[in-house]
Amino acid sequence: MKKEESFVFYVEVMPDWFCDMITKNKVILYNCNYSRFDEDEAFFVYEDDNEQWQIVRGGEMVNLINGKMVIG
Repeated sequence: MKKEESFVFYVEVMPDWFCDMITKNKVILYNCNYSRFDEDEAFFVYEDDNEQWQIVRGGEMVNLINGKMVIG
């Protein structure tokens, strides 16, 4: 069974699974201070399955499908 959870980065509240990834240093946030930065300035990086760091900008859909982060 496919479990799916999603949110729009820097627009909607970050779900617990995303906060857990931050705590485990699997996601690193940049320019994520709402009083200083707009949606187009905020981004995060994460390490994908191929151990490559990927950039995700504010306003992009972030999904958790079967325990894996999928963008878009």
